[in-house]
Order: sequence, then C-alpha cells, then structure tokens
Amino acid sequence: MPRSPDRRASAPSTVLQPQSTQSAVERSIRRARRGNRRSLRPLRVPSAPSAVARFLRYLSTERNASPYTCLNYALDLDQFFQALGHRRVRGVNSLDIRRFVAHLSARQHARRTIARKLSCVRSFFRFLCREGTLEHNPAAAIPTPRLEKRLPSFLDEQQITRLLETPPTKKWQGWRDRA
Repeated sequence: MPRSPDRRASAPSTVLQPQSTQSAVERSIRRARRGNRRSLRPLRVPSAPSAVARFLRYLSTERNASPYTCLNYALDLDQFFQALGHRRVRGVNSLDIRRFVAHLSARQHARRTIARKLSCVRSFFRFLCREGTLEHNPAAAIPTPRLEKRLPSFLDEQQITRLLETPPTKKWQGWRDRA
C-alpha cells in the first residue's frame, strides 16, 4: 500500500510525527474518552502548544514512559489548559493552578485523582524550568491534597478459628501448621 505524502516513517523509539493536520494525541484522547483503549497507537506529538509537545516527547524518549502514561499526561494537560481558558504557558501562575484544583474538586473528583493531575502539572512546569522556558515553577508552592487513609481490614474471631482449623491433622505437616 503506497504511503500518502503526509505520512512519515518513524524511528523505533522516537515520537512519531502527526499523520494529518489533526494531531494523533487528540485522536488518542478522543478514543480514550470513548473507552477504546485497544486502538491506542504510539504517542504522536500534538500540533497544539509546543511546550506540551516537547514535554510529551521528553516523557516518551528520555524518561521512557509508557504510551499510556504519556496519553494520561496529555489528557491531564489538555484538561488543565481547557480549565484555564488560555494556552499561554508563560501566563500561568500559582493562582491559576489553585483554580484548577478547585475546579477538579467542584467536579467531585477523588483526592487521589486530583493529586495525580497536580503531579502531572508539577512535572510539566518542572520540565519547563529545567529547560529554561520559565524562570520559576508556579506549581511548586501548591500543596497536594491530603489523601484519605484507609484502615486495614482484619479477620474476626470466627474467621481466625476457621483459618487455624483448616490444616488437616492426618499428617505431621497439618499438626505443625496448626501449632
């Protein structure tokens, strides 16, 4: 099958170029929203904000992140910039990030989800600072929401008794296990 002129061959471990004007990450995002995980293709660089594209490329090549991790980071950053209402990375301050956390909280996301999305935003801005695009990290001062601590489950007396009586006593190993 002949290739169309807008398709490019890709190196095995590099991020691929978009196949059309619509970025592959945007297509993957739509597929993920529809729940079609099987059709996930290798991560492609979006044509939208170049800082996000560089960050996703950094994740996939230098950090060797899974395509699913890259997709989820792309989804989280997409949601972050949609909640902000603008696409300028240099215009983001800590108040904008706090508003994003409040937005997630108002939509009743679990604290773990909010913490994961905040971690993604922090990583993105840390990358931009390391790269020299930003002078200071606006996400550094934002605290992670306190995660609920789950109590461990335990056995009641009847379950413990049944567990201890389980080994058969016909052999010496059963007597050993009961002791």
